[in-house]
Amino acid sequence: MLNISQTFSTIMDFVEESQKSGKVDLAIIEPLEALLAEFEHMENHWLETYTNNNIEASFPMFHVSRNGALILEQMIQRYKTAKETKDNPRVTEDTITVLPSLIDSITLMMEARDGPPSLFRNQSFQTARVLRNMAKHANMLPANENDIQSIPPKIRKKGFKVFQDIVMGLVNED
Repeated sequence: MLNISQTFSTIMDFVEESQKSGKVDLAIIEPLEALLAEFEHMENHWLETYTNNNIEASFPMFHVSRNGALILEQMIQRYKTAKETKDNPRVTEDTITVLPSLIDSITLMMEARDGPPSLFRNQSFQTARVLRNMAKHANMLPANENDIQSIPPKIRKKGFKVFQDIVMGLVNED
């Protein structure tokens, strides 16, 4: 099992070194890919939960895990092309912007996995919203069509209904 804390610490070490040197160390891709694998693992976990007819509990967490994975894919791609696109030190600054939201996201998913995920329903969408906003600000949010197409068709319709119900509940709370 991946040591999440150590992985985030390793990523920050690479980011700090990159800021000091003004150069991207492509070795950062390895811990980013390990983190991506963990988000994808969580995504699969929530898909399995969905197949057990627990859509209301699983879709919000699927949403968080899928957003985290998409953002990490975008981040990794930016590191891979940073030299050619002259994206350093910007990519490291953008990573610093997004990393706290990724930490919050994976922490929430681990708590929900270990407890009743229905307790985290509203918090999961708020966490995903903050993550997406930070990623958008940092130019690490993939295009919407990639996001929507990545959701398996079997959960897209029911999942969006759950999403709509939660959003309406949040709006009514304000």
